[in-house]
Amino acid sequence: MASQHVKERLAIDVVEILTKLGGSATVRKEEAKKVFIKDHWATSGPCYRVSLKFRPKWSTNTSSKVRSEQYDGVVWCPEVEDHHNLLVERNGRFVFCGNSSAHVYGISPKYMPTDEKHPLALQDIYTTTKILGESLCQLFYSNHNLEYVTSRLYNAYGPGQNEDYFIPAMISKAKTGRIELRGRQVTKDFVFVEDVADAFVKALTSDFVGEVNIGSGSQTTLEFVANHIAEAFRAKLTFSTVEPAGPSHMQCDAERARRILGWKAETSIEKGLDKTLAASK
Repeated sequence: MASQHVKERLAIDVVEILTKLGGSATVRKEEAKKVFIKDHWATSGPCYRVSLKFRPKWSTNTSSKVRSEQYDGVVWCPEVEDHHNLLVERNGRFVFCGNSSAHVYGISPKYMPTDEKHPLALQDIYTTTKILGESLCQLFYSNHNLEYVTSRLYNAYGPGQNEDYFIPAMISKAKTGRIELRGRQVTKDFVFVEDVADAFVKALTSDFVGEVNIGSGSQTTLEFVANHIAEAFRAKLTFSTVEPAGPSHMQCDAERARRILGWKAETSIEKGLDKTLAASK
């Protein structure tokens, strides 16, 4: 649908209605400006531009902005500017599916393995936005019965990952012949991308509503990962004398995923690293 100018309250109402119906919209505030009306100039007040992307029924007969993937149902990924909303139709109802992060538990958590009942920690902007996103999902479910599944991801990795992440960053350094590692005893719960994709499919095809941890259930030191990568490239591994302030350890309790979704990570860290390394050469 075409964009149009509306007031703030109407803009909020339109976005809420579209979300409840499985559609999507973006809102951008525009400041006051001069506009030419018939034969004279006038100054408009601030307004809100709502860009509507409304589909009464999601189907494969949609624009190129919607991708459909066949498994035992259909998952649609409508692209809303630079963001991706994941919707799935199950039992005749639309479900919102989003990814959160295990960082919502804090680093390090109060206990490990860490389950979904662990207190949430507003430790920085990243975790705060994740927690706020989860809260919105809970509110829309309780107020409008819009079902959702939120996956709290641990350290997902695999071929094609951006070099801003630890494993591809280590591979990039290994290709130069030398890795300098900081925080050798820091532990992460690394989970391979194929296992993550399997968890998503199981979540989307279940009747589950709520939050679920997605992790391997094992702690792995950064030293182990860096050493495995260094050996593959015959690179020299050295350790920085500057260590992180305080401990940093993560370990997932994936019991809810196993019990409700029938899911568990199948790929060992060694096998996952070897697949990732093979794809990078």
